[in-house]
Amino acid sequence: MNTNHNFTINRIKKELQVQQQKKQTNKYILLYRVMKNCILKHEIPHDWLLPSTRVLAQELNLSRTTVIKAYELLLLEKLILAKAGSGNRVNYDVTGEIDKSSEEITTVNIAHYPQISQKGESYFKNITLINRLPNENLAFRPGLPPLDVFPVNQWKNLLNVYWRHVKSSGLTYSNATGLIELKKSICNYLNVSRNVICNPEQIVIVSGSLQSLYLIATTLIDRGDSVVLENPVFPNVHS
Repeated sequence: MNTNHNFTINRIKKELQVQQQKKQTNKYILLYRVMKNCILKHEIPHDWLLPSTRVLAQELNLSRTTVIKAYELLLLEKLILAKAGSGNRVNYDVTGEIDKSSEEITTVNIAHYPQISQKGESYFKNITLINRLPNENLAFRPGLPPLDVFPVNQWKNLLNVYWRHVKSSGLTYSNATGLIELKKSICNYLNVSRNVICNPEQIVIVSGSLQSLYLIATTLIDRGDSVVLENPVFPNVHS
């Protein structure tokens, strides 16, 4: 059987055992509630392919009509989506509360969780500094070019050329500091355009502005140091 289907059926069976111990109801209503709770409790991921009605009926020892009725109720609530030729998939865009008749009350025992580091504690204490600036009308978007003038066709042609000549070695993980070919190109550019003499080992390719600022801060700044920032600057960098 499909591994995805095994995952789904195991979660449905587990929830079904809990529900069967409670008040009796029609089997298709029971199955509907079970699947609804599995979806709303995130036990079955978004866009997950559900088993066919025939497979689920066999695994749960139910009639196929019962399973079809349960699926129809889920479709009505848009908890799942039916696509022609691709079966039924979980739809997580629907918000709602878990059925109170099956909600389990749990208590959190802090002793079961590991203690976080001092750095983690500092993040927790300063959490109010994060995302305190509104993003409305914010034009400062480093790393994001004007998309309306992006050369899409030229980009596609370059990708096609690359994939025609790609080698297996090009599909593995690269150096953590970036591709050596890219770093060499940056060195040449800096030498010609900015009159900066450097070598590839001095260049680190980062994923974006925040990562570069984080590396600089953790390498050069100690607690209590004064820092001068540009204005405007990337939102929440001060935090």
